[in-house]
Amino acid sequence: MRKKPNFDKYNSLLGVDALVEGNLTVKDSARLDGTVRGNVTAQGALILGPKALVEGNITATDVEVGGSINGNITASGRVFLTSTARLNGDISCKGIVIDENAVFQGKCDMENAGKNQSAPEAAKTEENAQPQA
Repeated sequence: MRKKPNFDKYNSLLGVDALVEGNLTVKDSARLDGTVRGNVTAQGALILGPKALVEGNITATDVEVGGSINGNITASGRVFLTSTARLNGDISCKGIVIDENAVFQGKCDMENAGKNQSAPEAAKTEENAQPQA
């Protein structure tokens, strides 16, 4: 069994009183304790503290949620919903851990995690690549 990613190390920090109006992109790991009204993208792990609020979609390698999200999560690795997590949205990931008392309203797709195209788009691409008789 793979160990939990090391969420103790992060390169960027958004404090409790911080507010970002717009998309936020981080080139490595980050911890968010404030509010982001926009999409969040991290090329490494992303931690949302218990007071964090994200109103937008999240894309990262691994995601640990302790706060609230109104949007979808796409992780190429795993998603951890702690006991204080509140997620209203869908998850696409390779693995998920949901603690007791976490709230998750949405669906989880573990088959297509990390794929760039949805199944209908992939089918169209394959269909267009086939020579016609």
